Amino acid sequence: MRWLALLALALACKKDPAQAPVPTRGSGGSAVVPGDAATGDAVAQPLIELLHNVASEIEVSSRVANKKILPRHLVDGDLNTAWNSQTGELAGAWIYVGVPGAHIVELRMTAGHTGKGPKGEDYFTMNPRIKTITVLHDNDVVTTTTLDINRRDLQVIKLPTIVDYVRIRVDELAPGSKTTWRETCVSELEAWGTLRPGTTAKPTTPQVEVGEPIEEPSGHAPITDPDAYCAELMKPAVEAHKSAVASLNLAVAECLKQHPEGAEQNMCMTGGDGPGDPACQMYADTPIKVGPWLAAGAISVSNDSIYGANDIQPVVQTTKGWFVVGSSEDCGHFSLLGPCGWSIASAKVHGDVLDLRWRISRGDTWQDYAITCTMADTVTCTDPSDAGSGAGSGTP
Repeated sequence: MRWLALLALALACKKDPAQAPVPTRGSGGSAVVPGDAATGDAVAQPLIELLHNVASEIEVSSRVANKKILPRHLVDGDLNTAWNSQTGELAGAWIYVGVPGAHIVELRMTAGHTGKGPKGEDYFTMNPRIKTITVLHDNDVVTTTTLDINRRDLQVIKLPTIVDYVRIRVDELAPGSKTTWRETCVSELEAWGTLRPGTTAKPTTPQVEVGEPIEEPSGHAPITDPDAYCAELMKPAVEAHKSAVASLNLAVAECLKQHPEGAEQNMCMTGGDGPGDPACQMYADTPIKVGPWLAAGAISVSNDSIYGANDIQPVVQTTKGWFVVGSSEDCGHFSLLGPCGWSIASAKVHGDVLDLRWRISRGDTWQDYAITCTMADTVTCTDPSDAGSGAGSGTP
């Protein structure tokens, strides 16, 4: 599930990078790979960095709306630059790497933006950092890896299956200290492996494009305990909140040391401007009770219940558990469009199919969205479509 953590008022990871020359890549390690096509004999070859030595295809899921921050910064050899996804694309962001003339044995990537700002700002801790990735070959999982969010160097992801193309999907991130920066960032990515017979290494500058949206498999495991699901989902936000509050309290204490009179004049008491508590609630308040369908409702998530986004997304409760469906909407008070009302407009079953419609109202206008869902081992739904809009009270 993709959900927006906080309101994005900044459009990028705040860097004005310059293109750096591509460094010379050497070899490292070796791998047993398919050898002679006629005999099938396997041979051991030294690993080389492929993206800068053979023709490659590299795509990213999106790019930030900042002309100075480019997709090619992902592979420019400069750890002070980074690829940035579009604002709000965190879990679910992806990178595709294809090297038709080679075998990919391992990937190496940073967990975030390792650059520094013009005044020494630490972009690594200020931006979200990647905790977990899944490497896929088509829709088959090659490996799932946890990255160390405290390491700033390239981390190695060894592939148990040697392939010539993969997609790296970001599954989990740790929020940065700058809570309005909500982009997935990777300073550098490398693919190491061996050449296929007939392919010759030649220094090249890889190009990176923004790819088409990926259709993920639609089925997901049911949620059996909504409270436990929310608690697990909010762990990174809770940790970030604790850190932010501790930093704020420390700043207030330091201010009072330097300005003892501040206690009386309230000049140091900035706690009222601190972040709100993270919040997550899943509820099903619209009964259905037809076949496997029990009820419909929503999950509401906010990393900052005072100043942050409040993302709301439909859920359905079935005899097998709860499923998050449809699409999310930021209904937070500080969203660009202002606060909204969210409600289930209707939930009707026709045969085995659930027709679900929800309404989003802002002021005197409203917009309805609709999906249809089927139930097997999991719930599978169509993409949301517009189901009407208008002016009025916004009451379904």
